[in-house]
Amino acid sequence: MRILHVYRDIVCKVGVPYEAMQLAKSQAELGHEVAVLHQGRPWDDPSSFSGSNIHAIPLRGSFGCTHEIRTALQDFKPDIAHVYSLWIPAHNAWISAIRRQGIAYVAEPHGTLNPEMMKVRFGGKRNTPYHHFAKFAYRKLLDEPLLRSATGIRTLSSVEKNIADRLGLPLSFVCPCGFSPEWLQPKCTYRPPAEGEPLNVFFIGRLDVWQKGLDLTLEAFRRLKEISSPSLFKLTLVGSPLNGSDNILREQIRRLGLENVEIFGPAHGTIKQCLFQQAHLFIHPSRFEGMAKTAREAVSFGIPVLASRESNFGDWVESESMGKVIELSAENIARSLSEMRSDPRKLQNWSDNAWRFSQQWQWPAVAERIIAGYHALLAGRSFDAAS
Repeated sequence: MRILHVYRDIVCKVGVPYEAMQLAKSQAELGHEVAVLHQGRPWDDPSSFSGSNIHAIPLRGSFGCTHEIRTALQDFKPDIAHVYSLWIPAHNAWISAIRRQGIAYVAEPHGTLNPEMMKVRFGGKRNTPYHHFAKFAYRKLLDEPLLRSATGIRTLSSVEKNIADRLGLPLSFVCPCGFSPEWLQPKCTYRPPAEGEPLNVFFIGRLDVWQKGLDLTLEAFRRLKEISSPSLFKLTLVGSPLNGSDNILREQIRRLGLENVEIFGPAHGTIKQCLFQQAHLFIHPSRFEGMAKTAREAVSFGIPVLASRESNFGDWVESESMGKVIELSAENIARSLSEMRSDPRKLQNWSDNAWRFSQQWQWPAVAERIIAGYHALLAGRSFDAAS
């Protein structure tokens, strides 16, 4: 099969570009002809494609590339294109060119269908009423037509699939993002907290206070004082700040009088690995999300997860019994933390299931299921990736 992956910034090493490249590389390793269409810029890293058997098709700009795209499509002749994420104007222009060539394409919203996304400005800046209207208009005028004209939709969870179905979008199927080989542990070494030992609740990722639900997490730790002993819980937040978010979090910690919360900057390599090994629970209360890389990394260590359903990963946490899923509120987070701390045996069972899930959904397995999804959509059939 000849597959074209489309994402403006696909050579970046985080977020959606990381997921797209992992899928593209895995499909190429399975013997398929794979190319990536992206915006070529002077600072792009050509080593992203080295040794991957992937054709790179860099465009010189976001718009006005009709001739370049037409030539690339005629040269590569894809059977199907896979387009990632919404809110990217260049994608609308590129998809128009792909449609004019009569090429089928699969759209992947990657968490951007969540209504909570409408409350956030592009670039994470403060929202205003006029911007909310502009974003709503953008979705109606540009993104929904792109989705509706797709051959099908790849979603990351049943929650995202239900949103797509309610919007009346084309056939959709659910398939998770995969687990990279460098994350995988040969066996599960998880150990629940001993009697009297605090439950080490761990978060690692971008310190985006609102999207990641970190404000609710801190409020939950205040509420734990009212329903349990604070000495039985510890919260560790690790990651890069966003627009001074580390200072915002420290101010909230001071205001709430929390003594069992620590914030650190980004962690990598062996330090990051040690932090995962010391954790008893990964907290993932995002208001919206694609499928967080760090949550999957935690699962590969066998760490149980407390997740919101809005995070997309929450569906898998629930269906695979890897932890607990909550309706998002500080009260529910606090109550769930107290319940999880009181049952070490259940924590261990969740841990075993989490580790097994990471072994089951490695990237080659994900690539195979998505290829099967392409064939089903091209034939106009529904598809269950988990079957």
